[in-house]
Amino acid sequence: MCLNIFVIAYVVLSNATATILLKKGSDYFSGQSIFCMDTYYRGGMGWVFIAFSVVFYLTSLLISVIAYSRMEVSFFTAFMSLTFILAALGGWFFFGEDISICRMVGISIIVVGVVIVAYS
Repeated sequence: MCLNIFVIAYVVLSNATATILLKKGSDYFSGQSIFCMDTYYRGGMGWVFIAFSVVFYLTSLLISVIAYSRMEVSFFTAFMSLTFILAALGGWFFFGEDISICRMVGISIIVVGVVIVAYS
């Protein structure tokens, strides 16, 4: 069981980290046409963030394969929803994104759901 907690924590944290890195990388391309080749050359540092994002997503995928082989799908997938919470908090912290009352309610519902699944 202890190993399962570390596996879940790694997958959730790596998915949230990858999401934040992907957002940071895509910000380098905002306002530019995706059909213009110049966009891809001027991306610069954005490509570095996107590359690290891909690394985090791939390692998360590989660890998820291990997790699915050892845990019930409904149990593991419930904890994966925590990624949304961490991504929302990362968006607020790193990018100044708004966390509205509706989002707070949604996050609370997710937390309650995960707690129910964890103790079922």
